[in-house]
Amino acid sequence: MKHWLLPALMISLALISVLTLKSVAPELANTQTIFFIISFIIFFFVSKIEFEQLLRLSLPIYILVNFLLIVSYLFGVFTEKTGRWIPIFNIFNAQPSQLAIPATIFVLLILKQPLNNLIGLLKALLIISLSAILILIEPDLGTTLVYLISTGSIIFFK
Repeated sequence: MKHWLLPALMISLALISVLTLKSVAPELANTQTIFFIISFIIFFFVSKIEFEQLLRLSLPIYILVNFLLIVSYLFGVFTEKTGRWIPIFNIFNAQPSQLAIPATIFVLLILKQPLNNLIGLLKALLIISLSAILILIEPDLGTTLVYLISTGSIIFFK
């Protein structure tokens, strides 16, 4: 695959979504554009990290995400039935449940046990269950279902 294809698709989808948002809620379009620019810069820097380095960092990131899920449950802001958000410097809110999907997938990739035996399967289910329970008690059923489908598919396709 060409190296330019994924960024080009991301920019195209961002432009379409900002144009759509501008027609529906023009006051939010500028803020969304800024967040897209910040996200694209983060994507660029993360894409430069070697995959093996990401795998080495996966367990600390998984632990941090679960800690943030606990923090969001205890101190987070509940907004319009969408789960809990953590206010960041009163500028924007972060939802750590969205970070749980990639964090858990990377941890599942570094499991030493194969998933075709009982011990490996139980370890994988324990790793998946911890974040799933923390997301579910936010309460955020939609994100929990997306999380379970995304991480559960690793068990079947690893």
